Amino acid sequence: MKKKERKSEDKETALAFKRDKHILVEDCIKLIGEKYMEVCLKHDGSRILQALIKFGHREHRMTIIEALKDKYVELASGNYAHYLASKMYYYAPTTEQKTFLRAELSGSVNRLVSHQYAAEVLEFVYCRCNETEQKELVLSFYGNYFLLMKETRDEAGQSVTLKKFIELKPQLGEGILNKLEGVVQKLLDKGLARLSIV
Repeated sequence: MKKKERKSEDKETALAFKRDKHILVEDCIKLIGEKYMEVCLKHDGSRILQALIKFGHREHRMTIIEALKDKYVELASGNYAHYLASKMYYYAPTTEQKTFLRAELSGSVNRLVSHQYAAEVLEFVYCRCNETEQKELVLSFYGNYFLLMKETRDEAGQSVTLKKFIELKPQLGEGILNKLEGVVQKLLDKGLARLSIV
């Protein structure tokens, strides 16, 4: 067989395999129906959903992520589901879905950063964010004070660092530092100081 013919056959085989995968993914999604949460909290079910997200096409991914996105923090904290949470973020086909998933994490960074499984998801997401998105997550790490920090600007109109914020609002400095000390000490005790966000 000539090299050109063999290449053509390989290409056709690859396309047929891809079509078969998409048909299989479609069938699995129909079988799951509305029971995504029941499936994803089990070891084998979580693996199946990870595979469906990985091998499905854009519409399949959107369907699965839309069905689970409101439970993202719960998934990130789950024994088996935290792997699925990472895959959801990685394979999310739209910027809006990634933004929504980040916002879900952002509201609970303080709690999630010290959780055994959720910390891994937070690390995964944090390392795949641009600088502005990372800053949002870091500000959330500061707890309730991040809302004030977010609104505070320096003379040039730029958002401020923690150090600059404490210089501008010294009355809040002790509260922020006490809160941070407690969080950091807990992270050190659990061996989670290796996380990039810390």
